[in-house]
Amino acid sequence: MLSEFQKKYFKTNVLIKNIIGKELINDDNVAVMELVKNSYDAGATKVTIEFKNLFHKSKKSELIIQDDGVGMSEDDILNKWLNIAYSAKKLEYTQNERYQAGNKGVGRFSCDRLGENLNIYTRQKDKIILHLKINWKDFELLDEIDTQIQDVAVYIREIEEEKFKIETGFDIFTHGTILQIQQLNNTWVEIESKNSLFTDLDMDSTRLLKLKSSLERLINPNQSYNKNSFKIYIKVDELQENKEIPYYEKVTGEVKNQIFDKLDFKTTFIESFISEDGSKIVTELKDKNKTIFRFIEKNKEFSLLKDIK
Repeated sequence: MLSEFQKKYFKTNVLIKNIIGKELINDDNVAVMELVKNSYDAGATKVTIEFKNLFHKSKKSELIIQDDGVGMSEDDILNKWLNIAYSAKKLEYTQNERYQAGNKGVGRFSCDRLGENLNIYTRQKDKIILHLKINWKDFELLDEIDTQIQDVAVYIREIEEEKFKIETGFDIFTHGTILQIQQLNNTWVEIESKNSLFTDLDMDSTRLLKLKSSLERLINPNQSYNKNSFKIYIKVDELQENKEIPYYEKVTGEVKNQIFDKLDFKTTFIESFISEDGSKIVTELKDKNKTIFRFIEKNKEFSLLKDIK
């Protein structure tokens, strides 16, 4: 038995990745939202979420999240992104003129929740593209209880524009980050064949619609005049959706916050407008989107104004 105190230290077993990844983030929609929040925190004005190869088992299914934020430097990757639990949000409540939305360093492990392989392509303005490659399966060494997470290698390199375009098929970008998550862990679209020849398929995109609904919460419904506007787009070419279908039935396209539309439908409000010819001012009282009272008066005060709501 030791008679004097000796210094000892915690160890970080490789399976900590699961504890703060798959087991902590137990919902795919939450995982995607955390990654989109990180894009917002990086100053992005636009994020595109693209799903590929959802229907073809012979090809690698992919989820690609691309933003036009500030991107990361090599130092950011090595000393921040790869530094478990590090979060600039703890040090800076605001940056890029925005309040930080991400969940304090958890977002990076959302990638593990979503798929087996991760490629990060990131670039700061006027800098070279950096590529970080991670295979999450490398960390799941259940028979090696002494393996620590820092003993498992991940790979980083610089990549020239032309080589980047040839290898990935992505368009060259000036700044921002691309997360390419491959071999997705879960099915996002359910497919049923209507005949034995599999020539007529019925696709259930309920999960994608739920994701879209979750993402709506990240959109400011009143950002028309906000210089820091933030837009999210979903792209799933395989769905081949009809452009005419209603917004709430459609997966692809811009994600919009529908709160004002819902309020128009569910609440009582007053609306006034000037007629097309400018001769009348019409005031309507509406309840649950139905006009219950209308008052019409001559437009004497604003005779030069026409067709204004």
